[in-house]
Amino acid sequence: MAYSFEKIVSIIIIFMFVCLPMGWMLVANEPPGAYYPTSNEKIDAFLQATGLSICEKSATQWNVIGALGGTSVLISKDCQVTELDSRAYIHLQKFDTQEHRDSAVNYIKASINRLNMNGAVFTYGAYVILVQGPTGGKPNFETISQVKEALTE
Repeated sequence: MAYSFEKIVSIIIIFMFVCLPMGWMLVANEPPGAYYPTSNEKIDAFLQATGLSICEKSATQWNVIGALGGTSVLISKDCQVTELDSRAYIHLQKFDTQEHRDSAVNYIKASINRLNMNGAVFTYGAYVILVQGPTGGKPNFETISQVKEALTE
């Protein structure tokens, strides 16, 4: 049973287009965690403990049901470097109920998958946390891992 070169290449291409994105979706889309009160200052302290440089920080209000406000933080290993590949945003938004928070998480997950965004979403207490890398860039697994580690109690 000999396989032709074309069949082998076809199998490899199918693997690249089907299996690899599915792996990224599994990493980027973990189920929401427990809902409990916490403060933005506590999250900021955890993020600073990762060693990531906070270059800019601004208040944000998402236009979704139950959003109470939050912050967007531009991070980089070096804030002087202006290359997009070296930067990422961490968007934090507090929610009034677990149902509203989880609904926002599901909406963001669908957007990440539909728009092929470079990002990951997860929760910390009453907060939704979206780690967003440069559009079309490589998934920023290192930053995502650092943020997840920092927020693990």
